Amino acid sequence: MNILALLLFAIVFGGIEMIAEKKFRKKFNIPKKYGFWYRSVNGFHRWGEILIIFIFVIVGGIMGYGNMKEGANWISKYWFFIFIIILSAFRILMEWKYDRESKEYIVQFFSFIGFTAIFLPILILFFNHKW
Repeated sequence: MNILALLLFAIVFGGIEMIAEKKFRKKFNIPKKYGFWYRSVNGFHRWGEILIIFIFVIVGGIMGYGNMKEGANWISKYWFFIFIIILSAFRILMEWKYDRESKEYIVQFFSFIGFTAIFLPILILFFNHKW
């Protein structure tokens, strides 16, 4: 498959996920408290996310350099997905612990499930992944 099909697939399912999130917020009466960009709950949350991103960029760069000669192993194939899982888990935990009354952690969990539902078909269809 070409990159245009991948882009179209991501746009369509990303739009579906955005509409579903809007309906989810309306159904459970969870107001959108942030703008377009995500905002952390407190300083610990912000620095924790910065540290997670920094670690994943550094380790991902090291793995990418090491795999140039040997071919990709399974961790490097799923590196972005592992990053999203850990970052989403950290966000959900911080929102649940420090901002429980806003119920934003429920929306973050729903968005993570939506991302997974989008990512797995992309992995299977566009990257010829065999289970």
